[in-house]
Amino acid sequence: MSLATPLAASGQQAGSPSQVDPLDLPRPELRALRITEPIELDGVLTEEAWSRAEATDSHWIQIGPDAGFPSSEATVVRVLYDDDALYFGADLYDPDPASLISAGLDPEYDTASSDLLSVALDTFRDRSNGFVFAINPAGAVFDAQAFNDQRDVSRSWEGIVEVETRVHEDRWTLEMRIPLSTLRYDPSPGEQVWGLNFSRRIRRRNEDSYWAALPRQFRVYKFSLAGALTGLEGLEGGRNLWVKPAALVTSRDGRSVRDPGTDGDIGLDVKWGLTPGLTLDVTLNTDFSQVEVDQEQVNLDRFSLFFPELRDFFLENEGIFGFQDVQIRNYRTGSSNRSFRLFNSRRIGLGPDRRPVPILGGARLTGRAAGLELGFLGMRTRAVDPVDDGALGLPAEDFAVGRVKAPVGERGSVGAMWVHRSERASGANVTNRAYGVDANLQFLGNLVVNAYAARTGGDDGSPDPAVSEGNRDAAMLQLAWRDPLWN
Repeated sequence: MSLATPLAASGQQAGSPSQVDPLDLPRPELRALRITEPIELDGVLTEEAWSRAEATDSHWIQIGPDAGFPSSEATVVRVLYDDDALYFGADLYDPDPASLISAGLDPEYDTASSDLLSVALDTFRDRSNGFVFAINPAGAVFDAQAFNDQRDVSRSWEGIVEVETRVHEDRWTLEMRIPLSTLRYDPSPGEQVWGLNFSRRIRRRNEDSYWAALPRQFRVYKFSLAGALTGLEGLEGGRNLWVKPAALVTSRDGRSVRDPGTDGDIGLDVKWGLTPGLTLDVTLNTDFSQVEVDQEQVNLDRFSLFFPELRDFFLENEGIFGFQDVQIRNYRTGSSNRSFRLFNSRRIGLGPDRRPVPILGGARLTGRAAGLELGFLGMRTRAVDPVDDGALGLPAEDFAVGRVKAPVGERGSVGAMWVHRSERASGANVTNRAYGVDANLQFLGNLVVNAYAARTGGDDGSPDPAVSEGNRDAAMLQLAWRDPLWN
């Protein structure tokens, strides 16, 4: 393998490239530069501040196709910040920019089928959770929240971010602005250190490389092996208050309309950052009519299909409510569904016949406090009357969920969860409860221990057949040794 430019990979001297073990390399650091002058987002790094900012090494380390070797093309990233936002500027060199592949402008574009630059930020430096932004040459931004050191990724989360890109004769460039209000972080005085990693994909070569080098079984969400972003000082938390009112007017008229007239309804959603680590979501008379539709699936077996949560109210820190964090089919990338779910938010607001159920209101508190990950949710739905087509009526229901997780070491956690659902029908009080404990631990670097125990039941002590079909207990213990050679 040869390179047209001098080698500048972390931990190596300039000269002919050689293969390295990513775990033998030190974790790199990049210092952000505080600025006072404005940055015009035009995709071109012409402002003088960019030339003063510290730059990353130019040749990162591949995970494929030539794992452990320097990337075939140079990539240079710089970071600026002011009182309101972080700014990322990147030069991604390519001798044939006409061959760049961009998988569209949709924010949900297929990141596996596009050239891109990914930015991963671990804002609390807990080496487990953070934010990821992936930008392609067309300027589309895929954003996500990642939890549990890449085991759980919320791809439905959407943050406020501005990006401009530009394609040149020998490279493509980008400028990205992330408002600090989009992120959650600790605004304590003094210099902060955040976890940071970058990855670049050159799609036509199926080449993926990382600034903080990773073994090939991991991805940019692997915050325990990330580098560091330093130099962040004087960051203030702000109020982080977001209010979204909703109004809906429905008019019915025509010969075949049984009940002509006009109806109106209003609703309100509020998101408030109570502390740097805790976020409160409140919803009243919830309107989910603007939520994007689910991707169509065809079910050819007897098992229920799983559809990811897309409603804004449930997305912030949704990974906290995950129970039994192991991805059974694909532990390394975290791309598959869990084999067991103690709580599925898609059950709220949806009847057994798939009819929407009106939500009167609810509150949701999620985040981190006192070294713990916390999640609490309470919601109430409205009763639904029977309709002429034979569909049954539904009673009003209350939902309550509690979740707490404590870290164990740098990569492990133990937690407990409690779920309660009750019908508020006249003359009856039907309830269902589910609760459990789980542990995800790692020893000796590669020994993974995952376990959970859970139980469901109702007022009469019987299990809820919708959950366990007569078996009220579930438990699992899994031991695995995973390294680049053994799995």
